[in-house]
Formats: sequence, C-alpha cells, structure tokens
Amino acid sequence: GKPVIGTSQTVSSFERRNLVDYISKRYTPDSIVVSAAGNLEHDQVVELISERFSGLSGSRADWRIADSTPVTVAATKKVSKPIEQVHVVVGVPGYSQLNPDKYKLALLDNILGGGMSSRLFQEVREKRGLAYSVGSYTANYREGGLFAVYAGTSSETADEVVDIIQQEFKKIASENATADELDRVKNQIKGSLVMGQESMSGRMMKMGKNELTYDRVIPIEEVAEKIQAVTLDDIHETAKALLIPAKESIVQVGPFDEED
Repeated sequence: GKPVIGTSQTVSSFERRNLVDYISKRYTPDSIVVSAAGNLEHDQVVELISERFSGLSGSRADWRIADSTPVTVAATKKVSKPIEQVHVVVGVPGYSQLNPDKYKLALLDNILGGGMSSRLFQEVREKRGLAYSVGSYTANYREGGLFAVYAGTSSETADEVVDIIQQEFKKIASENATADELDRVKNQIKGSLVMGQESMSGRMMKMGKNELTYDRVIPIEEVAEKIQAVTLDDIHETAKALLIPAKESIVQVGPFDEED
C-alpha cells in the first residue's frame, strides 16, 4: 500500500499552519463521535464533553468517498529481507463494512483459518508441520475489504505452503463446508461477541466505530441473528466468488537469494 504516514520529505515540510488548517477542517462538531463505557454517569459525561468541546465550530469538509469498491490487481511478489522465517500472505478482495455479505465471509474465514480447528491449521501445521503460525483474517473498511491467509514458514517450504492454501481455496469452493463446520464457527463467533462485552475498552471501540460507520450502535443480538442466518449455500457462493486464482495476490517476505 501507500505510505500512510507520509515520507521523511513530506513530514519534514509540515508547518504549524498545516496542522492548524487540518484540525479546523476535520475536527468539527458534526464529525466527532465521543464514545465511553464503564462505571460512569451519562449526564456527567455529556456535561464534561460540552465544557471542553463547546469552543469547536464549523462543519465537516467534504470527504472523498469512492463511488465503488477500490480496483484491485492480482500479483505475486517475493521480497528479500535478512530474517529467519518467510512470511507468506495470500489475499483476495473482500467486502466493505456496508456489504451484508461480510457476515458470510466472516464464517468462511473462521472455517478456513480461524483457530486450531480450522482447515488450514490442521492441514498446514498439524498434519504436515510446515508452519508454526498459520491463519486467516478479514478487514472491512467503508469502501472495500479483503480476505487473507498468513503463514510463517521456512524458505524451503514457502512455495509448498502457498500451494496448500490454494488447494484449500479450491476445495471449499468446489465441495463446500460441512454442516458441523458451519455450526462450530457460528457458535465461536457468537460466543466471542458475548465475551467481548466484558471488555469496557472493547465496548467503547465498538460503539464508536458503529456510530462512525452506520450512524447507530448495532446490538450484538442483531449481529448474532445475521450470523445465524448464514447457510451452507451462502458459504459455497462466497467461496466461489472470492477464492479464485485470478483475484489472488501473493507476497512472500524472507531470506531469498537474487535468483528467487
């Protein structure tokens, strides 16, 4: 991706007026969400925030929001670094936060690489012993998202690990998941939703992100219902739509030679 914090040239060129101008454009009353959770009184929090934020003025500057999901380009790349392991990522485009299919992908993600019972963990680590760490993850943003598998392995086995990941992609896209797998990951996700309520910082972050993305706080019961509604056919269609070679980007970072 792009250097999101800038370069040494751009950062060193900043002056005080640049930061002040940015704050005046972005930190406006209609663009700020205050989220709090824990042992507090709502009215007291409102009073404190009112005291300290009442001096803010202005309205939100226009944010650049894409009209469609970002264009992705499939690619394969090896990056040489003097490190011990090879870090492998195989990724495909996923779904945005606003796409309801993200719940289907979340379940597919857990079946493929979510924990020790997942297909990739069992095949890559337990059965073949090719990687100590292997798993998958999703990232959902406002305009787009991704699904990726990560593994840490050796330079001698990195290509084999990539092949196994691709084989598992092909397998679930052609044969689908099982009913037992789907029930297991549904219970895992719903359990993690409930457990997450025990963390006050987790609650605070969830509420803030919900307000910024959806303009409301989504109850965990609503999320659980959408997770429960996903069917085996949904998993199959999602796998067939996303897990195809033409969409894959593969990156390996490790102690490669020039000829690699």
